[in-house]
Amino acid sequence: MAARSERWADIAVRYRGEVVRSAGHWFAAIGRKELLRLLAEYDLVVAADGANSAIRSGRSDAFGTSLDTRSSRYIWLAVDRPFDALTFLVAESGHGALHGHTYPFSAELSTFIVEADEHAWRAAGLAGPIAGVTPGGSDRFAVERLEEIFADTLDGHRLTGNRSRWRRFTVVRNRRWHQGDLVLLGDAAHTTHFSIGSGTRLAMEDALVLAGLLRDHGCLGGGGGSPQAALVAYEQRRGPAVAAAQRAAQAGLEWFEGIGLAMGREASQFAFELLTRGGRLSCEDLTAAVRSSIVVSVRKSVWSCRIPERTFGRPNSLPSPLCAPGTSRAARKGTRGMSSLTSPDLPADLTLPRLFEKTVARFGARTALVYKGEHFSYAELNSLANKAARSLRQGEVGQGTPVGLHLNRSVELYVMMLAVLKAGGCVVPLNPAHPERVINDVLDAAAVRLVVHQGDHIRELRAVDVMEQAEPLADSDPETEVDAESTAFIMFTSGSTGRPKGVRIPHRGLARLAAPSEELRIDEQDCFVQQAAFSFAASTIEIWQSLLHGAKLVVLPPGPSVTPHA
Repeated sequence: MAARSERWADIAVRYRGEVVRSAGHWFAAIGRKELLRLLAEYDLVVAADGANSAIRSGRSDAFGTSLDTRSSRYIWLAVDRPFDALTFLVAESGHGALHGHTYPFSAELSTFIVEADEHAWRAAGLAGPIAGVTPGGSDRFAVERLEEIFADTLDGHRLTGNRSRWRRFTVVRNRRWHQGDLVLLGDAAHTTHFSIGSGTRLAMEDALVLAGLLRDHGCLGGGGGSPQAALVAYEQRRGPAVAAAQRAAQAGLEWFEGIGLAMGREASQFAFELLTRGGRLSCEDLTAAVRSSIVVSVRKSVWSCRIPERTFGRPNSLPSPLCAPGTSRAARKGTRGMSSLTSPDLPADLTLPRLFEKTVARFGARTALVYKGEHFSYAELNSLANKAARSLRQGEVGQGTPVGLHLNRSVELYVMMLAVLKAGGCVVPLNPAHPERVINDVLDAAAVRLVVHQGDHIRELRAVDVMEQAEPLADSDPETEVDAESTAFIMFTSGSTGRPKGVRIPHRGLARLAAPSEELRIDEQDCFVQQAAFSFAASTIEIWQSLLHGAKLVVLPPGPSVTPHA
């Protein structure tokens, strides 16, 4: 199959006469007729009847089917030109933008999909009744009109269709993929917006996994195994991967539905927003390969610091990243500025690690943390954090890397918080008490690539003991390439009224928040109680007003509040 596929490495964005290319991504595509011909050579082929599945529709209650028909219109065509990259297209008019994308699937042909919101679609004159059809049964006027609109891109090449008409995309989800002796596969079970190009791949992966499980459960060749056990395992195996793709596709779908908000940007800015719209690519990913996963152990507790494809049993799919604040539409829409927490009088090198290290220099022997009767001095806390920061850097946590901390209140939480900041990353607090849906929404919105959490459910990952690896390293303060404007934390609402909403907090904002005032004097004689959930904004006041002034921070264990005796 690989030999008959078309492959390419670039993504190109054509916008306002400019072409912005991003290399090193790697894609493959194959024509459906060629794919079916190849599949016919295999012993077992499992298929389904597509997004409009009649089998599923007749049993929608049993499958728990959810259909979300979107408002934008799209048409699926082909062009007799083999583009050399996955190319996104934007055609502007005075009434809105038509956008599309194209990619090669044979040596002579490329897919050519065009989408538009209702207003732009009607304004472009595409909403009239079908006046005629092509020999392939496609909307002749739509084909001819789009050849005019995208003439510069087509460069004389022709569009063709196969019963191609304007349609609305429907997001298909099912709570169950099997019922009795029926099993759903591919688009019949789940759809992903075509902008991420995963529909055929997901269907193929469904088929391969299902066939393998049927074989493993002795259901092939008269083995006498239980198909039901194989079908249950099929849903458990494929569910997380499909959920990840659907979340990424949903973010992309919504970005393209609101593409008008991004119009007017310069080409490089527009391309950046487009490429990072679903969170699968961050700003670092555009110039480097995705980092490898690591698992770490801190103070004899098991932690996972990883790309969250399997974290909490749910994959990561992620909308626009926040690593370049203010550069993505999702960042502007989903995060509120923190200018009220900053002061122009604060120096540019005023970062939380540097401020904490100055506190350590003054009050190293004093107690910084008290947890379950155990005392940790500022010097001890700083030493642990420095070692952990160096180990995290070995795992390629660097400047701007968002790191999720899925931890209850404990000494390890504050060690890792400081370590992430000292490594140059930004902290994304996650509340272990929150529902899985909320946690995954936060991971998506913040484009989190690494998650630190405690537990023994990560055995499938490679274990690395951070403190053991860091032991030979110096425990001196590491150099950190961040400044006062760099993002220190990304805090989120609970999501109780919908999706969580994020706030980007720069180092300077927290430093200003923690600074003493005429109304509140703080010094080393004070004692703070850390009671608020780490994911709640109030915790930043409790933590940093204590740790930046040499005060004592008494950490309450998780559970009902008690009066501390420190």
